Amino acid sequence: GEWKVRLLDLLGGSDGENKDPDNNGGDNTASSGGDDMPMAPMGGTPVSNPIHEPSDIDILLENSTCERFVLRCVENELPPNLIHCLRLLRVLELQHDHSVAAQVKQRKLEGDEYQGPILTPGPVSTRAASKVAQLLCLLCSDSSVGEQLRPHLFGLLALSGASYPASGVHIASSASNVIKAFSTNCLSASLVWFLHDRKMIVHMTDDIKELCAMTAVAASASASNRCLYGPHAEAAGLWVVALRTVVYLVANSCHYQCVELLKDYDSAGGYHVLAYAIANSSLRHVPKLLELVTILVCCKIASSSSANTNSNAQMQIEGMDADAIGVMQSNDNASEVVVDLAENKVAMNTNAFEIMDDLMMRSISLLTAYKVQHGGDRPSFANNLDLTKMADFSVKYAWELLLKQQKQESSNTNSNSSDDTAAEGVDLTSELLVTTLQLYSDHAKNFDLIESEYHMLSHYILSFPTFSDVSVKVLTLKTLEYVCTGLATGANSNMPLRVVTEVFVSQCKFLLGVASKAEAGDGEEDDDAAAEAALELAGQDLQMLRDTLVKLLEFDENVSHVMLDCGLLGSKIDDVLNLIMTSVVNKKGKKEVDGSKENNEGEIIPTPALSTKMDSIYECFCRTLKLVARLPGARAVIEENGISTSSRDVITRESSLTSLLTVGILHLGDTASQASLDVFEAMMAKNHGDDLLTDDMECLLGLVDRFAPPKSPGDDDGAEGSSSSPEENGRAIAIDPLYITRQTSILDMIRSILPANLAAQDAFRECGGFECLVRLFFRIEGIIRSNNNSEDTDSEAEKSNNDAVAMATMELLESVFALLSTSTDPNARNLKQLGDLNTPPFAVDFLVDDYAAGVSLSPASMPPSTTSLLYLRNYGFYIELANAIAGVGILSDISHARTVMNLALELIHPKLALSSEGGGGKRSSNSSDKNTGDNVLSIRNADATRLVLGLTTQLPDTDAHKSLAKNAFDELLRLCANDMAGSSLARLSSSGLCTSLTSHAEFAHMLEDRSHFLYSRFVLLLRRIAAFSMTYNDFVSLLRCVAGPILLADQDDGDYIDNESGSNKRIRLAVISSSVQNKKAATASSMTKSSESWQSRETGFCNRLETLSVIAERGDRVARCEVGGDSLNSIAMYMQKVPLEDRIYKLAEQGRLKFLEVESVDASAKLMAGSSPALTQGGRSGESVAVWNPLVSTGFTYCVWMRQHHPVKDGTQSSLFVFDISSPPIEKSSDGSSGSYPYGSSGHEFFSFWYDIPNQRFCVLSSSNSRGEPTCFPVSPLPAGVWHHVQLTYQAPKRSMLGRKAVITLYIDGRPVESDAKVEAFNLPPTARVHIGVPNPVLASSGIIRGTLPPWDLGPTLLVSSVLGLRDATAMYTAGPEFPGLFWGDRPQRLSLAAAATAAFVMLAENGEKGSVAGALRRRKVPSMEAVGHVMRERGFGGGPVAGPESDSLSAVGLLCKLSPENIIFGFRASSSTSSSCQSTRRDSSNLSSSSGSRQNFARRLINVSRINTGGSASTDAVVYGYSSIISPNCFADNVQWIGGPNILMPIVNAAQSSSSLALSLRMIRESVRRHPPNLEMLQAGGGYRMLALLLRQKRIMDVNVLDQCFAFAVHGFVPGFQEKDSSKGKSSKSDSSSGPLSKAATHRWVFADLDAMKYLLLNHQVWDLNGAGPELPLRLLTYFTGLVVAHSTHAAFNSRRLHLLGIIRWTLHLMLEATELYAAGASAAAMGAKADDSQDRIPRTTPDGAPNRLGIGAAAALKNGWVAKPPL
Repeated sequence: GEWKVRLLDLLGGSDGENKDPDNNGGDNTASSGGDDMPMAPMGGTPVSNPIHEPSDIDILLENSTCERFVLRCVENELPPNLIHCLRLLRVLELQHDHSVAAQVKQRKLEGDEYQGPILTPGPVSTRAASKVAQLLCLLCSDSSVGEQLRPHLFGLLALSGASYPASGVHIASSASNVIKAFSTNCLSASLVWFLHDRKMIVHMTDDIKELCAMTAVAASASASNRCLYGPHAEAAGLWVVALRTVVYLVANSCHYQCVELLKDYDSAGGYHVLAYAIANSSLRHVPKLLELVTILVCCKIASSSSANTNSNAQMQIEGMDADAIGVMQSNDNASEVVVDLAENKVAMNTNAFEIMDDLMMRSISLLTAYKVQHGGDRPSFANNLDLTKMADFSVKYAWELLLKQQKQESSNTNSNSSDDTAAEGVDLTSELLVTTLQLYSDHAKNFDLIESEYHMLSHYILSFPTFSDVSVKVLTLKTLEYVCTGLATGANSNMPLRVVTEVFVSQCKFLLGVASKAEAGDGEEDDDAAAEAALELAGQDLQMLRDTLVKLLEFDENVSHVMLDCGLLGSKIDDVLNLIMTSVVNKKGKKEVDGSKENNEGEIIPTPALSTKMDSIYECFCRTLKLVARLPGARAVIEENGISTSSRDVITRESSLTSLLTVGILHLGDTASQASLDVFEAMMAKNHGDDLLTDDMECLLGLVDRFAPPKSPGDDDGAEGSSSSPEENGRAIAIDPLYITRQTSILDMIRSILPANLAAQDAFRECGGFECLVRLFFRIEGIIRSNNNSEDTDSEAEKSNNDAVAMATMELLESVFALLSTSTDPNARNLKQLGDLNTPPFAVDFLVDDYAAGVSLSPASMPPSTTSLLYLRNYGFYIELANAIAGVGILSDISHARTVMNLALELIHPKLALSSEGGGGKRSSNSSDKNTGDNVLSIRNADATRLVLGLTTQLPDTDAHKSLAKNAFDELLRLCANDMAGSSLARLSSSGLCTSLTSHAEFAHMLEDRSHFLYSRFVLLLRRIAAFSMTYNDFVSLLRCVAGPILLADQDDGDYIDNESGSNKRIRLAVISSSVQNKKAATASSMTKSSESWQSRETGFCNRLETLSVIAERGDRVARCEVGGDSLNSIAMYMQKVPLEDRIYKLAEQGRLKFLEVESVDASAKLMAGSSPALTQGGRSGESVAVWNPLVSTGFTYCVWMRQHHPVKDGTQSSLFVFDISSPPIEKSSDGSSGSYPYGSSGHEFFSFWYDIPNQRFCVLSSSNSRGEPTCFPVSPLPAGVWHHVQLTYQAPKRSMLGRKAVITLYIDGRPVESDAKVEAFNLPPTARVHIGVPNPVLASSGIIRGTLPPWDLGPTLLVSSVLGLRDATAMYTAGPEFPGLFWGDRPQRLSLAAAATAAFVMLAENGEKGSVAGALRRRKVPSMEAVGHVMRERGFGGGPVAGPESDSLSAVGLLCKLSPENIIFGFRASSSTSSSCQSTRRDSSNLSSSSGSRQNFARRLINVSRINTGGSASTDAVVYGYSSIISPNCFADNVQWIGGPNILMPIVNAAQSSSSLALSLRMIRESVRRHPPNLEMLQAGGGYRMLALLLRQKRIMDVNVLDQCFAFAVHGFVPGFQEKDSSKGKSSKSDSSSGPLSKAATHRWVFADLDAMKYLLLNHQVWDLNGAGPELPLRLLTYFTGLVVAHSTHAAFNSRRLHLLGIIRWTLHLMLEATELYAAGASAAAMGAKADDSQDRIPRTTPDGAPNRLGIGAAAALKNGWVAKPPL
C-alpha cells in the first residue's frame, strides 16, 4: 500500500486532500468524508496532511514553458513513465473499488457491530490522472515523442477500451485525451504501419465490442467483477470515450496517405459498432457519437496536396478563435494552412455515412413502413414517377397516423403509457438531421458527395408529413433552405427540390380530397371530428411547406425551373383541377336538386362563398403557382416524362392553369379567390412578349361577366341593358352581395397591374375592358331599390339584403373609378399621397396637348393611357357609364349619390370633392383658404367631365339631388373661369367637350329643353368652352347643334323639326333671285305670328343665336404667355437663404412667379461655351472676351406685344419687365463664393427694360450706369386690357473713340415716343441670356428696383439683329398681335389694305393715345390710310380695279413688313410650344449649391421659329417657367375663317323669320369679323356685305334692332341697344327716344371704321325702303350719323371726311326728298278718310280708266306706316 500513497503524492495527491485554490490539479472533491479529513486511499487510518507542499508533477507543469522542456523530459524518458502512471492509477482505482465493495458487504453482515475503517466510495485519483494527462498531452505536442512511445503504445491504447469500475471512468477519459493528442501530433507513416502491423485498431475495436456488451465474454465478465459493461458503461460515458479514441486515431492516420488503419477499423466491424452504440445510447451521448460519424466521413482517403501539412500547425489553427485565424490569413504561409484545414472537412469517406443511412432507415417510421409495404425495397429517387408514388404514400401514411392519433386522444387521453414503454429507444430523427446539416455546412462539396449517393435530405423531406415533432419538420425545411441558399453555387439540389415539390403537391391533392368529402358531410360525426382536427394539423404542415417554397422561389429562379420540370404547371395542375371540379360537380348536383338556375350556355351561375374548407389548401397551392408562373415562358415549359427521358410533352398555354384559377374564383371562398387573382397578377405584371397577356385579360373580363346576377325568365338576350334586369313580378330578386364583391376583387387586381405593365393597358382596352365596365352595371340594372319606393311589405331580410347589395355596389363603383383613373393616367395612382395638390408634380400645360399629340402621332407611338383617353372619348364611354350607374338605382340615396359624384369629380382631379353638409353640398375646401395654386388646378382626366355631366342629368327629381347636381355643375363651371385659361379651361376645351355638349348622342338635348333646371348651366358651360377654344370638329358640331334647327326649320312652316325627319332634309343656301324675293313675306303672312307655338320657336331660335353671338363675342385670338406674379421684395429680402441664381426659379417652382428665359442669344456660341470659357464668363478685366456682334455693329430691335391685366389703382410701385439681357451665370469659385457677381462689379453686364406702371413710363438701366439710376422715357399711358406693341431699338456707337453713348429709340403702338434715350454702351457675350417678365437675378436682388411684378400677358416676341424704323413699327402694329406670318421673315402678308385698315382704326381708337385716329395716322406717317376702303377702290380711288390687286395690298401705303430671315435672332409665339417638361438647362452641377444642383423646374419650351432658317445666328429656344403660363386659344372667328369665311353664315341670316332673330344673326356675323382682317376681307372684297344687303332687302322685317346691328358693322365704339338703356334712365317718353339727341359719353369715341359696311348696309335705299317702314328708322339713322360728327366727338373730323367719301350729302338730300314724298302721300291719304285706320278702305283701287291706282295704294301704305305729320297749333 505504500506505493499507492507515494504514487498519489508524486502525482498531486488524492482527491480527498485539501488543495490550494490556485493549484491547477484536480478540482474534484470527495462526495463524503468531511471537508477537513482527507480520505485514505485504501483501508487504514486516514492520513492527516494539513500542510501540502507542491508535488513533482506540479513543478513540472509550472516549468513547462521553459526552453527545451520537452527535450529534457524525453531525455529522461518521462513520457513512457507517465503512461505507466496512468496504468497504475487504473489499478489503484480497481483495488479501491474492490475495497469499498468489501467494506460495504462486511457492514451489511455485521450491522452496528462493525468496527473497521470507513471508506468513502468514489474515485481517489481524479486530480492525479488529470495532471498526468495534462503533462502527457503537453509532451505529445512534439512529434519526437512518438518514436519514444512506440514500445508503449499497446499499453496506452488499451487504456481507452479497457474495463473500469464506476470510480475509474476518469482514467479512460484521461487516456483518451492523451491518445487524441498523440494521434494528432506524433503520428507518422511508420507509426501508422506499426499500428497496422500490430493490429491495434482491431484489438481496440474488439475491446469496444466487449465494453458495449456486444459479445458473450463481456456479459460473463460483468458478472465476475465490478467493471462497467453494456448499458452501465454507456451511462458512465465509456462508450463515447472508447469510440472517440479509436475514431480520432483512425481519422488522423489518414493524413499520412495511409488508410490501412481505416481499413482495419472497417474490417473489425467498427462501423457496425458505432452504429450499435448510437442506436443504443442515451440522448445525451448521441450527439457526441454522431460527431464521430462526421469525423469518419471526412477521413482523407484520397491523395491531397495538403498531405504534408504540418500537423502541429493544423492543431494550433484548429484551436484558435476567429480573430487569430483572421490574423493568420493575412500571411501567405498561413493562408495555405487554412485552405488545407477546410479541405480536411470534405466528405471523402462516404462509406462511413452508411451508419447515418442505416440509423435513418430504422428511425423514421415512414421508411420502415415503406419497406414493409414494398417487399423490403427502400424508396428510390430514380425518376419522377417513383417520386410521385412515394409522395402519395407518405401523405397517405401521415394522414393515417394523424387520424389514429386524433381518435386515440378523443377516446382515451390516458392511454399513452403503453406507447411510452414500447418506445424505449431514443428517437434519432432530429439528431441525425442535425449531424447531416453539420456535414453539409462544413464544406460546400459535402452535399453533392453525400446526397447524390444516400439522399439523406430527400428522405427527410419525403417523410416530412409523418413527423410528429414540429421541431424536426422545421429543421428539415431549414436544412433545405440552407442547401438551396447557403451553399456555394453549383450545389445540385434538384432532387430535394423535386421531392419537396412532389410532397407539397401530393399533400395539396390529398387534403383537397379530404376537404371535399368534409364539405359533402357524408361521414359519421366522430369520424368527421377526427378528420377535421387532422385536417387542421395537416394544413399547418402544408403551410410550412408553402412558406419554404416561397422563400426558395423568391431567392433563386432555378427552383422554379425544377418545379416546372416536375410538371407543376402540367399534370399536377390537372390532378388538382380534377379534385376541385369533382367537388364542384357534387355541389352542382345538390343545387340542381334545390332548383337553382342555369344560364343560356348551360353553366351554373357560380355562387361564391365566404369560405370553404378547401380555401386554405388552395391558397397554399396558388401561393406557389404565383411565383412559378411569373417567369417568362413558364407556361410553355417542357415537362419531363417519367417513363422515358427522351420523350417530352410540351405544356402549352392551353393547359389547365387558367381553368384552375377560374374555378377558384368562381366556386371557392374569398381567400381562394384572392389567391387565384394573385396568380393572375403575377403572370400579368410583366409583358413577356407573347399573347398570353391578352388571353388572361379576356379570361378575367369573362369572369366579371360570369358573376352577373341571374336573368329573369322573360329577359331577351339581345338587349344589353334590359336583358339582365333582376326584376321578377315587380319585385327585385335578392342578389347575393358576394357576386358584386367578387367582381370588385377582380377589377382591383386588374387595376394593380396596369401601372407597371403598359402592354396590359392596351390589352385591357383591346379586350373590351371598358365595355365590360359598362355592361357590368347594365346587368344589375334596378338591383337597388330606394327607401322611398320600398314598401312596408318588404321583410327585414329583403331590406338587409338591399343594404348589403348597396354597400357592395359602392365598393364596386370605387373599384371601377380607380380602374378608370389608372388606365387613363397611371401616374395619378398615388395622387392622394402627394400632399399639396395645388402644386402639381408636372407642368399643367403638358396635358393640354394630349389630344393634339394623339391626333398627330401614330397609334404605335402613343402611350397606352393616351390611346385609352382617345378611345373613351370617341366611343362615348362616359355617357354610357353614367346611364348604367343611374340604372342600378344607387343614386336614389343622396349619400350614395354624393359619393358617386365625388368619385366622378376625383377622376378629373382628386381635389374636386363635395362636402356632405346639406342636401347637395358645396366644396369641401374653405374658400377663404384660396392660395396661389388654386388657379393652376391640374386636370388629370378632362374627359371625365362627361361622366359628371351625365350623372347630373340622371339624378332623381328631388330637391337634395337637384342641389347636388347644381353644386357639381358649379365645380365644372369654376374650372372654366377666365382665370383658369392656362390650366383647366384649356384642358377641358381640348378634350372635345364642346362636341359632347352639342352632340345629340350626348348632351345636345339639354340645350333644347329650356324647362330643365340645368339648362342655363349647360348653356353657360358651352359658352365658356366654345368661346375659349374650339377645334374644327367642335366648331362644326356647334353649328350643327345650335344653328342646325334654325336652318332646318326654314324649310317648314311648322314647329321644330325632329331629328328623324330633319335628318333627311338639306340646308338651303341663300339664293338671290327675283323669284324668291317675296317668298318670305308670303310665308310670314301665311303664318300666325301671334300663335304660341311660333313665339316659342322664335324664342328658342333667339336663344340659340344669342349663344353663338356670345361665343363669338368672348373669343380671344391671341396666343399668349402669362408672366409676372410676385414681388421683387420677395426676391431681394425674403429669400436670403436661397442662392442668388436660384431665387426666381424657386419662386417659379412654388407657383408664385412666371417668366420666360432664353438661355443664350446665340445658340452656336452656347455649343462652343465648353471649349471657350470666355464666352460664358462675361466681361472680365484683362481678358479678351467675345462680344455679341449686334452690340458693336448692327444694333438690335426688340418687338413685343403686351397686355396688362388690371390697372393698378392703389398706387403701389409696380413694374412690367419687358426685356432683360444679362451675362450668363458664372462658375462657382474655388473659395465657395456666390455663383454670380454682385451688382456693380465688372464681371456682370446687363441691360434691362421695363414699364413703370405708377409713373406710366418706360425705363432702361444698364450695368454701365455707375450710379444705378434708370433712364426714363416720356410718359406713355398703356390702358389695361388692351394689346400694345412695343418696339425697342438699340443703335451701337458709331465712333467708339469719340463717345460711348448708344441711342435707344422706343416705338409704342407704331408711333415713336417724343425723345430718345442715350445710355452708356455695354458689352455682353454671345451666350448672354434673356429674361422676360422678371429682371435678371442680380438686378432683382440688388434692391434698385422695388415693388410688385403684376401679371401681364406676353404676346408675340421678336428680336432682330438690325435697327427697324417707324414704318416697320407701324406695319407690325397694323398686322396685329394675332397675325402669324410676321415670324416667317419674308412671308407675304396676304391681307387686304382695307381689312387691315379697318382693324387698325379699331386698335388706334382703343390704345389710349390722345387725339383722334386721324392724328394717330399722321404721327405714323400714313395719313393716306384714312381713305382706304374697298368701295373707294371700286370708284377709282386708290388705284382702281384696273391697277390690279396690289392696289389693295399693304405695300400700297408702305406697310408690308419684310424682315430678312438671317437677321431674326428669335421669334416666339405661345402657340408654337412643346408639351414636354424641361429640365433646367443651366449648368448647375458645379457652380450652384448642392441644394439646387439637381433642380428641375417644370416648364414649357417655346420654339424659336427663326431657327427654321439655315443662315444667321439664332438664339436657343425659350423656356417658360411657372405653372399654367401658356394660353393658346382658337376662337369662333378663327373657325369661321377656316370654314370659308363669314359668308358661310349667310344661310342663318336667310333663315331668320323675325327681327329679333335677324338682329342676333347679324350680331353673330359682326362679332366673327370684329378685329379679324381675314374675315373682314371676305365681307369687303368677297361680296359679303352685298349679300347681306340683298338678304335684308328680301326680309323686309327691319326694325331698330336690325338697324343697330348694321350700324355696329361700320362704327367702332357703338354698342347696339345703348340708346334704349339711356332713355330708360331719363324722363323722355318712349315715342321720341329714337330721334332724341345722343349723350356725349356714348358718342365721343365713335370711329367710322368700315366704309364698305356703311355703303352697302346703311346708305343703301333698297335695304331701307321707306315705303315699308315709318319715319323712326331714318330718324334713328340720322341721329347716329349726327353722333359721328358731333362737335364733342374725338374723331369727328375723321368721321366727317370718311362720310364725305361716301357722298353723305347726296344721300341725305335723297332721303329728304323721299321723306317729303311719303309725308305728302300720307297727308293725302289722311285727308281722304276721317280716320287713319279706315282711310285705306276708302281709297279707290282703280283709276277711272280701269288701271290700278298705284298712287292711292302707296298713299295708304304711307299713312299706315306713320308718314303723316300734324301741324303745330
